Amino acid sequence: MDIHVELWKKLAEHPDFDLSTYLNKFMSLSSNLDQINFVYDELEKHSAFPQFHKDGKNDITSIAVRHEGNKLYKKNLFSNAFNCYTVSILAAKTKEVLALAYANRSAALLKMGLYKESLTDIGRALVNGYANKAKLTARQDYCNMFKKPILPAYEKVPKIRNVEQHPFIQSAKNCVEIRRNERFGRHVVATRDIKIGEVVVVEQPFAFKLLDQELVYCHECLELCYCNIPCDHCTRSLYCSTTCKDKAFSDYHKYECPLLQSIKGIPGSNESVLLPLKLIFQNGQKFFTEVAPHPGVYRSDRLREIRDLQTHLDTTDPFTVFEKCALVAGIVHLVKNHSSFLESAFSEEHLKENLFKVMLICELNSVEITEFTPKDNTDIFEKQQIGAGLYSFCSLFNHSCCNNVAKNFHGNTIVLRAVNSIKKGEQCFVNYSSNYLVDLKPFRQGYLTQHKFFTCTCRACEEDWPIFTPIDFQANIALHSCDCFNLLLPVVVITGGANVAYVKEKLKLFISEMQKKEKKLPPSRNYSLTKYALLQCYNVLGNKRRV
Repeated sequence: MDIHVELWKKLAEHPDFDLSTYLNKFMSLSSNLDQINFVYDELEKHSAFPQFHKDGKNDITSIAVRHEGNKLYKKNLFSNAFNCYTVSILAAKTKEVLALAYANRSAALLKMGLYKESLTDIGRALVNGYANKAKLTARQDYCNMFKKPILPAYEKVPKIRNVEQHPFIQSAKNCVEIRRNERFGRHVVATRDIKIGEVVVVEQPFAFKLLDQELVYCHECLELCYCNIPCDHCTRSLYCSTTCKDKAFSDYHKYECPLLQSIKGIPGSNESVLLPLKLIFQNGQKFFTEVAPHPGVYRSDRLREIRDLQTHLDTTDPFTVFEKCALVAGIVHLVKNHSSFLESAFSEEHLKENLFKVMLICELNSVEITEFTPKDNTDIFEKQQIGAGLYSFCSLFNHSCCNNVAKNFHGNTIVLRAVNSIKKGEQCFVNYSSNYLVDLKPFRQGYLTQHKFFTCTCRACEEDWPIFTPIDFQANIALHSCDCFNLLLPVVVITGGANVAYVKEKLKLFISEMQKKEKKLPPSRNYSLTKYALLQCYNVLGNKRRV
């Protein structure tokens, strides 16, 4: 149950309690810190703090989950078995049980065709004392016969040449600039004509957090890895190498490690808390005290730009403010009592105040980090979120449901490319999550109002452009001709099986088709399908699953 709901439930047990009066008293307080302290005291008074769940290694749990994996393995459900074995690795306390979990995962990896990863786990099983060495040696020999180079999870990150580097924006090409006005606030405008396919921004995140697919991505560097190793202490974090594991623990994980089990049990905390908390843990005292003079360069690797990002507190209703204050109070209580973070020079008041602010910044400005993944074990690929990141320059791009710039991820690096021709002086728009190609206007407007706190007035919304999805395309093949049908079919329907070579071969043709069709709006069916296909091509070049 949500922290604030649990508190209201206890308050409602008093016959004289009136929620409206209570919220008015709360909103009359002069600062956010006062509001958080008010809720903190209320949670303490009514014993409504979130429960602490102690995490730790447990061989009994590890063995039980490994046995579940064995049942799935016997049914030839190797990916499901792999998941169980990875959880077993996370939970294992002794080397003997850990060795068994690694050995079993190596068998699942072999069946999944991941021979090099299987060899890695075989080595770990042997190092940890796996008894049946002959069995693993035979598996080793088999993997060595078939092993091949590990395919990259994404294509090489594009680079901005020095001659094209923007002199005042660290991550941008010199074809854009930051402007500000009353209607759009800070926004990004083209300083020259930009061609379709041109890379505009390549930006590293200031901070990021893995939020989904936690068994196959490194929690520190966000690289796809099917043979991750566990944190030495908790059952929640996996890493692609000891280098990443040690770096994470030194930078921030030592503070979050005892808390993750409890935080993940709080409804809504996964997206709203984990990234802000990591940002504060990672930056420590610097987050509270750093004040840098403005040097004239907008940087992606500096805290100042993150702290200056917009929040939406002025448009937030009392219920939501109370909910956020309750969440902050609950998290601070866990940090205070079960983490070493406040043992240094960090005050509890600073943590409350800044966690609240960072939560608001992340809610409005964090970007979904995505991968392109097979849908329901088919050859049809779709985007899905794996994490969230803060990209200070990309946060300045406004939204349009008919965006002229598309974002893709190569690891945790965000790459923005033009997907329409952009004239000098025109604003560059990205899509925050929902566009007219696949979602109807009511859905788009609802999402943006609820999550981004504005009503979209882009041309696709004002004119209510129709959607043309791949399903619509297939259903109407007999009725509607498409002059680039032979190009579209593999990409739109199955994306060429996410085949990189196919996409690279056809990309210039899609760009050429877009240049012909974009001159006339509102969009035709052919225009919409061609743009959809172009977007899918760039998805294939970014993060994608190998299995």
